[in-house]
Amino acid sequence: MATLDEIMVSLQAHAASITAIAARVSALNTELATLRTTLPPDVQTKIDAVATQAQANTASLGAIPVA
Repeated sequence: MATLDEIMVSLQAHAASITAIAARVSALNTELATLRTTLPPDVQTKIDAVATQAQANTASLGAIPVA
């Protein structure tokens, strides 16, 4: 079983990754807004997949029980 210290280290490491991903997604959104064009279907599909995965990850984090 993981100790509380091990869990905290893991959470802190993941927080840094989440922050980096959020910054990248934000930058992508800004770039897309400046393009003001229709994206090729394959690119839009990838963007939709990123959004879907981000939403699923957020839901998973929200489902963690906190005592």
